[in-house]
Amino acid sequence: MLHVFLWSAAAYWAAGFFLLWRIPKIGRLEKGEEAFADRAGNEGRTIEADLNRLSVVIPARNEAGTLPFLLDSLRKQEKLPLEIIVVDDQSIDGTGDLARGFSDVGVRVIDSGERPEGWTGKNWSCHRGTMEARGDFLLFLDADTSLTAPDSLQRLLQEYRRRGGLLSVQPSHRVHALYEQLSGFFNLIVMIGSGAFSQWSRPGEAAGCFGPCILIDREDYRSIGGHEAVRAEVVDDLALCRLCRQAGIGVYCYGGRETISFRMYPGGIGSLVEGWTKNMAVGASLADLRTIILLVVWFTGISNAALMMAALTKYTAHAAQTLQGAGAVWFPWGLIVLAVYALYVLQVFIQLRRVGSFHFAAALFFPLLFLFFVGIFIYSVVRVKVLHSVTWKGRAIEIGRGE
Repeated sequence: MLHVFLWSAAAYWAAGFFLLWRIPKIGRLEKGEEAFADRAGNEGRTIEADLNRLSVVIPARNEAGTLPFLLDSLRKQEKLPLEIIVVDDQSIDGTGDLARGFSDVGVRVIDSGERPEGWTGKNWSCHRGTMEARGDFLLFLDADTSLTAPDSLQRLLQEYRRRGGLLSVQPSHRVHALYEQLSGFFNLIVMIGSGAFSQWSRPGEAAGCFGPCILIDREDYRSIGGHEAVRAEVVDDLALCRLCRQAGIGVYCYGGRETISFRMYPGGIGSLVEGWTKNMAVGASLADLRTIILLVVWFTGISNAALMMAALTKYTAHAAQTLQGAGAVWFPWGLIVLAVYALYVLQVFIQLRRVGSFHFAAALFFPLLFLFFVGIFIYSVVRVKVLHSVTWKGRAIEIGRGE
């Protein structure tokens, strides 16, 4: 019995590492790399020359509290891109005026204008930005992101010239307020759901990508129809990834450590619930069968560890109240339960630190984060699959009801 329990616990625990086996990051800028040929064999084209062909497009709706961090990080780059376009999506908090204050680094603000029927707000803003862009490369950045290193743009272009296709980076999550710790499992599931970081994944074959940071050649972007082809999609990044895969364009995903970061939902727990509700159920449909099976196994292990720890705490308290010795409770099963729980704490902490600045306490009390995730996921499924509607930044977004 004990051997079966230990082997089962080990399998459950191992599943968590197989799901996030490796998270490659954008490499540091290499000396002499600027003179190398790119992936297409174009000799003599430098990274600096590529920067002069790069258009940064930033869709922004009521982002006065976050956009300055991104624009300031762009201002601090060693080398600036051709242009930085901020698309003001009918903001009412002065986002556009704030962005115009960065005109010294080439920031240009355009009004999104009236959104046509059938478009989501972000897709329309990205489309408007590309209509105005002059560069051969398009870098889409969410307004809540921030470039971490002074050569982040050069690093992105260096990696892009090695890979081509669509390059996407999930920013490292900067966690500040206590409630933001609740995003822990959501961050892990976003990375897992991309299909890019598991033990069996192969470069260029990601099932999903990350909307906060997408770099693509204009010709490739046009060939898949751009944001116009996904105008009604709630999660645009996943739809763009699907189109790239269908067109034979490789999709390469990375973690953002040392390159790009973001602070998600600083507006309070309400915005956190609203944001993850919008994203979870839609993105979950991309997971392949192997990922789903391993997720079920891992979640089973997490649930078992939490329930056994709760039972151990209860029985220990009961033994203390009845003046019985706790030895019968703790030896050997109590010690085993504690060891299993500690292993999950260690695993969750390791994985959370790979995707953001989460506190150790978030891992120590991982059952609370897991319950919150499950609750929001169920709520998301109801909103997306049953009610066919979610809300985001004051807008109701209708989700396709099918035929």
